[in-house]
Amino acid sequence: YRNASVTSDEHPTSMIGKCDLGELRLLTLSIEFRFLECTHTTGLREDRHSATPGNSSKLPAAPEDPEPPEADIKAVLDLTDSDLTAKERECLVNLHACCSEYSLISVEKQPDKTEVRFKMLDDIKDFIDDEEKNLHERIFAMVVRLFRCDVIRPLPPVTAEGLELDEDETKPMDPIWPIIFPLYRIFTRIFERPDFNVELGKKYVTEKFIISILDLFNVENTMEREALRNLLHRIYAKILARRPYIRKQMNFVFYRIVQDMESMNGISELLEINVSIISGFNVPLRNEHRNSLLHALLPLFKSFQLPSFYPQLVCCVAQFIDKDPSLTEIIVARLLKYWPKTCSQKEVIFLTTIEQIMDIIDPDVFAKVQMPIFQRIANCIVSPHFQVAERALGFWYNDYFVELLQQNQAVLMPIVFPSIYEAKTHWNKTIVALAYNVLKVFGETNSELYNSLVKPYRVIEGVRNLELGQ
Repeated sequence: YRNASVTSDEHPTSMIGKCDLGELRLLTLSIEFRFLECTHTTGLREDRHSATPGNSSKLPAAPEDPEPPEADIKAVLDLTDSDLTAKERECLVNLHACCSEYSLISVEKQPDKTEVRFKMLDDIKDFIDDEEKNLHERIFAMVVRLFRCDVIRPLPPVTAEGLELDEDETKPMDPIWPIIFPLYRIFTRIFERPDFNVELGKKYVTEKFIISILDLFNVENTMEREALRNLLHRIYAKILARRPYIRKQMNFVFYRIVQDMESMNGISELLEINVSIISGFNVPLRNEHRNSLLHALLPLFKSFQLPSFYPQLVCCVAQFIDKDPSLTEIIVARLLKYWPKTCSQKEVIFLTTIEQIMDIIDPDVFAKVQMPIFQRIANCIVSPHFQVAERALGFWYNDYFVELLQQNQAVLMPIVFPSIYEAKTHWNKTIVALAYNVLKVFGETNSELYNSLVKPYRVIEGVRNLELGQ
């Protein structure tokens, strides 16, 4: 731009209308030179990123992909090409300027250029939003390059303390977010266009690029993780050839959380994507999908981070049960196997999960898992931790649970009745009140069975009263 006498106050694209062909070529050569300079700097910066210490949370590198076609900078930025319209030339110049003259690093050091950069990005988005204009390959290539230069970056390792936030506390906004947010909007919007070229997507969204996207889910900023979720979901929906690889790498993230006991952000967002993916599976389920449930999703219930993502995880499990009800037995068995022994908070989560599973299964499926479930509920009713006992007794306020229970009361009530009766002496008054309410409802709905179960306890209490009276 300096060679073309373009000042920071003058938009680069304004030169196009003022130059003859020779001057335009001079401007093009200047742009190419600046872009080559930027490419060299970016390459060094990417090398530094890959060598950043402490960034062990990254996924393993994908097989080396050939450098994407956007590396052919002269072909990308040949503004004299007759195939390009004036608007396309303007968009390319803006993209190049954001990659070099108004790059992320420059904006951080020179805030006065921020406004110019935002104006250029707005113009780029307006161009991409216009669905009447075809999206030229060179523009897509430059958008991918801009995203890689400014958005994909190394992240600091996450600690367990960083995951525990008070509900009343709000984190300060990441200073880089307002700068990169327009890039997310532009890139995501490309995949939303009805005329999106799938072959073009395969060409530039490589396996290595997908791993870089997944690495970014570890960012602390929840707004950026939401933007990443939307972007990855669009990529999965549009580029069918990348779907198996995306599923494989997401499962690898889940493996790592469980096996390495790592702290990581973004699990809830990845599970949200997984819910949508599972809903699109055809039935009968393939072995790959069943293995994903058994070896990647269900082990997440063992994670110490479970409270931060369990609603999305339960939704994934529910989707699998909806697709294949025969998986219910395996799922319940795994939950009982992973049942927490020392963490009351997780025990409440497991009880909630069991109730949500029971809400969606048929009576014939419930009959296959009812015994181990009620044995676990009975143990939880007499838990000294009042929240666990309260959650277990709360099952009797679920109409569908009561309906399933009444269909087989003769078998199930003898399992839980001793625990309910014992809960009358719980140290917590709320638990005592809940236990009395459950016994009252049971006595009203099936007095004969109730009397037969309570009789031994009344005999014991009568003997005890006599002994105390003597």
